[in-house]
Amino acid sequence: MIIDAHRHYWDPSRLEYGWLAHAPAALQCSFLPPDIGAIRDACILVQAAPDERETLFLFDLARQTEGVLGVVGWVEMEADDATQRIEELIERGQGAAVRHPPDGAGHSGYGVAGAPFARSRVRLPARSRPRL
Repeated sequence: MIIDAHRHYWDPSRLEYGWLAHAPAALQCSFLPPDIGAIRDACILVQAAPDERETLFLFDLARQTEGVLGVVGWVEMEADDATQRIEELIERGQGAAVRHPPDGAGHSGYGVAGAPFARSRVRLPARSRPRL
């Protein structure tokens, strides 16, 4: 079995994808599971917009799409209720991880290898703490 460990889908009619404005014209449209054609490898979906609605969108796609093994979503790590937001996403299922990628807007240091939450106020629930 082949696993695509980093697959993005996006739908600009649902959310704003800032990077898409600078992408080649061929990418400036929705890219969803039917667009992948005959490729049916297992995959992990990864958020393409820094928005929790994107994570929920990917959860929906994961439930509807055969072969999706998990979702890497996004959470606003600077929010006072970041821990609660993560717990809510865990309860909704389908999550593999959360990330807060460096995007040039002052958001960096979260979701990287090692201790992704070390510099935030987030305290992970016991059931989601990484085992070292």
